[in-house]
Amino acid sequence: FTVTMNNGIDIKAPKGRSVRSVAEGVVEYIGSMRGYGRFVIVNHYDDYLTVYAHLHRIDVQKDDINA
Repeated sequence: FTVTMNNGIDIKAPKGRSVRSVAEGVVEYIGSMRGYGRFVIVNHYDDYLTVYAHLHRIDVQKDDINA
């Protein structure tokens, strides 16, 4: 059993809609986990990370740079 904290905001998008990163960064991790479904973690440098969860499809790969 894993407990995670959500200190951010949740933004809902319609199924199938493209999701873009909030800022330039590097894809650090791609995975799947109960409670998050398919997700991507983007490192925006300076200890700033964003998590994009409940994704229908993932079109990036680890180490991709998002602008």
